[in-house]
Amino acid sequence: MLLRLNDGVRTSGETPAIVPVALLREALARYGVVQVRALGASMVPLIPNGSICEIIAAPAESLRVHDIVAIGLGDTLVIHRLIETGPLGLRLSGDNTRAADPWAPIESLLGRVDRVVVPSGASRRVNGPAWRRLAWPLRVLGFLRRR
Repeated sequence: MLLRLNDGVRTSGETPAIVPVALLREALARYGVVQVRALGASMVPLIPNGSICEIIAAPAESLRVHDIVAIGLGDTLVIHRLIETGPLGLRLSGDNTRAADPWAPIESLLGRVDRVVVPSGASRRVNGPAWRRLAWPLRVLGFLRRR
């Protein structure tokens, strides 16, 4: 079963419907997969604003560097690329950001983003060997776009 959450898209002055991270965690535990709408530009060009991200439940041991993961920090859902794991937890970074995010505890992990449906309707899988090989060029492209 697929549970679709957070289907609000931000438009001028309108606030999207926000689903609490605790509910996302519970839905992933129960159904194994949820869909959320991505708001923001930190993962452009791979995940444009308004894209629908399919998050699958995944234990931390199954993650690989360059996977795109979802974590819950307080009431904030973060979807970024995993760039490092270590004793401090998970280190993430958006493809379209200059600096890495602060370390996040392993317990904040919600799951791995498996598929993205962009606003044009095109669907693509975003994790796997091919996407991991493209991780660095996508980050460089994001950096160059900000200049």
